[in-house]
Amino acid sequence: MRNIRDKIELYFAGMGRWVYQHRYLALIAVLGLTIALFSQLSKLTVDTSNDAFFHPDDPIRVEYNEFRREFGKDDHILVGFAPDEIFDTAFLKQLKQLQDEIEDKVPYVKQVTSLINVRNTYGQDDELIVEDLIDPIPESPEALAALKSKALANPFYRNYLLSEDGRFTAIAIEPVAVTTKRPPEETVSSENNQPSSSHLEYISTEEYGEMMDVLQPILDKYRDAGLISYAGGFPVVTDRLTGAIEQ
Repeated sequence: MRNIRDKIELYFAGMGRWVYQHRYLALIAVLGLTIALFSQLSKLTVDTSNDAFFHPDDPIRVEYNEFRREFGKDDHILVGFAPDEIFDTAFLKQLKQLQDEIEDKVPYVKQVTSLINVRNTYGQDDELIVEDLIDPIPESPEALAALKSKALANPFYRNYLLSEDGRFTAIAIEPVAVTTKRPPEETVSSENNQPSSSHLEYISTEEYGEMMDVLQPILDKYRDAGLISYAGGFPVVTDRLTGAIEQ
């Protein structure tokens, strides 16, 4: 082992002497290598997804892709809020306005769910009743109190859209699992007029970044108006990690 270490030390010592003796040539070589590397920066990509650890034809990745194409992804973005009172007419109207803006402007969104549009499902006699939890937003204190009791009593909202103590609520943003970026004539199957599975592209780290590039300014605008929010979830972490790596 010592012989190997001695050889390595002699090699580095010899390289140092060579660089000193041929300093101008060494400087030109380093500059040339640097320029060559910089010329490839436009082709550099950062992929922080779990998929990047597997080859595209890896059986595990292929099976997982088929699963998420069929059932979607669970990589939701959760935007949390802790106002003075959740069941307040002004807050609920602001929450609806924010949700509408997210649905209209943020790309690659499959579904947005909050207290504003969540379903209220319950059994009554021999019937299963499915209705909106809020329709319309209540104005009176009595109606707001009844809404609060109904929401807190529903176990499906608890620790998902509403905290157990009723002081924290969230908007759940579900991204699409697949996207189609090719021209329509290439992505549509002639049989059923549906996107061909061979042309589907699974949503990527880059597209999560595009989502956050639109979502973050929207949240900032509402923060400036007094609606404090906290964004979390895998797409948010991925975007922040990618940005840190790029910097």
